Formats: sequence, C-alpha cells, structure tokens
Amino acid sequence: YDKSPIQIKKIALSESAYEDPLKIILTDDGIIQINGTTYQGNTIIHGEFGSVYVALKDSLFNSWNKNIPILVNFSSKEAVAENLRKNINVKTSGKGTSVLYVTYLSPVPQKGKDILNSLIDNYNLASIEDKNILAGKTLNFIEDRLDILSKDLEQAEMVVEEYKSSHSITDISAEAQLFLETARQNDMEK
Repeated sequence: YDKSPIQIKKIALSESAYEDPLKIILTDDGIIQINGTTYQGNTIIHGEFGSVYVALKDSLFNSWNKNIPILVNFSSKEAVAENLRKNINVKTSGKGTSVLYVTYLSPVPQKGKDILNSLIDNYNLASIEDKNILAGKTLNFIEDRLDILSKDLEQAEMVVEEYKSSHSITDISAEAQLFLETARQNDMEK
C-alpha cells in the first residue's frame, strides 16, 4: 500500500484499463515497462490503457527487486465505493448515545486506518457544516422575529400616544418633573 516504488495518477483511462491489469516492470535509470512497452518514468504516459502519470519514488525505486513485476488494477469510483460500503461496519454503543463504533476490514492495516481516518474527518467536516447551517437558520429566524416584534411595538406605542392625545392624557412623570422644576424656580425667586 505505502511501500510501492511508483505512484500512478489517472489522467484519462480507456475502458480496457478497467478490464486488464497493467503489468509494470522496473528497469534501471527511471525506465519502466508497461505491458511490454518501454517508457520514461516521472512523465505522462499514453498507451492503449489511456493516459496516466507515473511518479517514481526514488528511495523505493532503487531498492525494489527489478525481477518482481507490479500489477496495477484500476477500479471505477462506483466499484470502490461499493467495496468500501461492504467492508465498513458501523454500530452504536447503545440507545440514546452518540458514540459510534466504526470498523473496516482490510488486508492492509495501514490502508484500513487511512480509510477510517478519512471517513471520520469527512464526517466531522459535514457535521460542522450542518451545525453552521442550523446556526445560520436560527439567527435568521431570530432576526426576523425581532423585526416583527419591533414593528409591533412601534405600532402599539403609536396607538397609546394617539389615545393619550385624543383623551388629553399627559405623561405623569413629565408633568411631575415640570412641577418640581417650577417649584424649584419659585423657591429660588423667593
């Protein structure tokens, strides 16, 4: 899994690439053979399989036993997703709990760990995104309600002012303040 002397990045694959594996033989000086045809490594390679970029990992490339061929099988995203779905098992720890136990069956332990870590990272990102969406909707709801309540309060204040005005009701605290001011002024004049 992580000990391969090459890394292949798909550019565009033909249908035949998904049917038959590529047989790669490493030779000296960064030269590789794919299905019997010789290519230079660290370049984009075009063949009957399509186009791929073959990167050579120098430290592993030089120590690789050149008599051992590397077989590369390509799979569609759908096939990989289905394989992951079949081999991932999720269980809860009990009723009313948010703890999940996630396992993945893999013949390569490090690959299994990497897949689970990636799955958990993506789950956490999705969870944060969901919480941000919910917080945004809640904030919008509260702001909308505050606008409505503010308008209702303004209308109620206008009704009260109109009532006071039409019934010659004055503001008691304002009148008391005016009375105290007048009384103070009278005391000063005395």
